[in-house]
Amino acid sequence: GAQGRIGSRGADARARVPLGTIVWRELADGDDDGGGGAIDFTHWGTDSPVSSMADASESDDESRVNENGWTRPRGLSRGEWLVVADLTRDGQTCVLARGGKGGKGNKRMPVGREAGTREPGAPGEEGKFVLELKTVADVGLVGLPNAGKSTLLRALSNATPRVGSYAFTTMQPQLGAVSATDGETITLADIPGLIKGAHENKGLGHNFLRHVERCEALAYVVDLSSGDGVKPWDALDILKRELEEYLPGLSKRPGFIVATKTDLPHTARTLKALRARTAPTPVFAVSAANREGTDEVLRVFENEIIGNRRV
Repeated sequence: GAQGRIGSRGADARARVPLGTIVWRELADGDDDGGGGAIDFTHWGTDSPVSSMADASESDDESRVNENGWTRPRGLSRGEWLVVADLTRDGQTCVLARGGKGGKGNKRMPVGREAGTREPGAPGEEGKFVLELKTVADVGLVGLPNAGKSTLLRALSNATPRVGSYAFTTMQPQLGAVSATDGETITLADIPGLIKGAHENKGLGHNFLRHVERCEALAYVVDLSSGDGVKPWDALDILKRELEEYLPGLSKRPGFIVATKTDLPHTARTLKALRARTAPTPVFAVSAANREGTDEVLRVFENEIIGNRRV
C-alpha cells in the first residue's frame, strides 16, 4: 500500500495460557460458515450445556468419552471437535492460525503499464477454537462439599484457599506446592466439592471433575463428623462412583483415604468403623485445623509421587 508496509515484518499475535490448557478446534462439516453453526456461550460455566444456535432438534448429546478420549470440549453439545494441542510443559507453544500469503502494493510497481496497480494477498486461516483448562497436579484432593479439603490444603502446603463452614466454599481448583525432603516439589490440587450426580453435571460437576483427570494420585477426603449427614464410608462410595461414571478407570488411580476433623467430638468411633470397612486400605486421620496427622499424610504423598518419578 501507500504506507510501504511489509506484512512479513509484522508481529505475531500471541497469548499466554496456564499449564494444562487443551486447545480444541471445531472441524468444518460443510456448513456455510465452515464450522457447524454459531455457538451460544450464554450457559458457559453453568450446569446447562453450551449449544449451537441452530435448531435444538439437530443437537447431539453432550460431550462424551470414547476409546480415544473426549469427543468435544466439556459443556458443548454439538459439532465435531479435534484437540490440536495439550499444553502441559512450560514454554510449549502451538499455532492456531497462519497468516495468508502477502500481496504486492502499488509501491512495487511505480512505473510502466502496471503503475498504480496491486496484487491482493491471500486471506489467512480462520477457525473456531475453545481453550479448556485442566489443572495439572500430582495429587488431587477430592471430597464432598465442606469435607475439609481447603483446610487440609492450607495445612499441607503454601496455599491459602478460602475456608468456610458452608458448602462450595471453593468454586475453582486451588493449587498448593509442597517441598519434599530431597528438594523436589509435589503439587496438590483442591478440587471443588463433588455431589451425588456430579458425573451428570449436577452441581457444576463437569467443571470440577475435569481437573481430576490429570492428577497422578487422588486423596479421598472424608468428614468423620458427618457434618453433611453423610457417613464417611458412604461419602467414599459416592466419590469413587462419580469418578468412575465420569471417566472409566479414574477411580482406579493410586488413592489415599484422608479422614478429617478428628478434633471434633465422637469421631474416634467413626474412624474405627471407617477403617474396618476400608481394610486393608489405610486411613490417615488428621485434624487439619490443629495440624495433627498432616506430616504422615505428606510422607505418604511423597513416597507415592517421588517414588513413581524415579521408576
